[in-house]
Amino acid sequence: NSTNENTSVNAINIYGDLKVAGGIEIKGGKNAVVNVHGNFESTGNTFIGINQLNVTGNVTLNGGGERIGTIVSNGDVYLGSGSEVDFVYAKGKITVHTGKQVGEMYADKDIIISNGSVKVANTLQNISLSSGGTSTILVAGGDINVSNGSVGSADAQGKINLKGSNENTMTAGSNITISNGSSRTVKSRKKKKING
Repeated sequence: NSTNENTSVNAINIYGDLKVAGGIEIKGGKNAVVNVHGNFESTGNTFIGINQLNVTGNVTLNGGGERIGTIVSNGDVYLGSGSEVDFVYAKGKITVHTGKQVGEMYADKDIIISNGSVKVANTLQNISLSSGGTSTILVAGGDINVSNGSVGSADAQGKINLKGSNENTMTAGSNITISNGSSRTVKSRKKKKING
């Protein structure tokens, strides 16, 4: 637990899994990069000062005070309570349960937003938004399911299901179903079904 105010770190390379706990601040400014060749997990109160976190495995943020500019992961990314991230790029799935605003997310697999706000969610597969989650833009190569959430625009190659939610614009390659919700503009290559 030593402090040297004159030392700055630009890149940290970890070979193996990394689990951090407690209040950790990396002092590297805009160039602070942490590279982890393995999985990364944060379980402490704060983990701040990272401009970019590059991980070959999975990323799990559970600590409640993480603030990271960009996460790049070859695996899954879980953003737990209190996590704040500007950009997430994942080869696996992304799960958002932060209760806070997240910037842009891009995934090869599913994106699940169960609590929190996301500016942009873009995936090759499916998006699920529920439990009061919000998003400005959702783009999915598969289906989009929104339950008790709010979305600016949703564009899916597959179907869109909207239940108890509001969206401004929906565009789907397949069916669109609205149950107890509303949308201003609905475009579907197949059928539209509105209940309530």
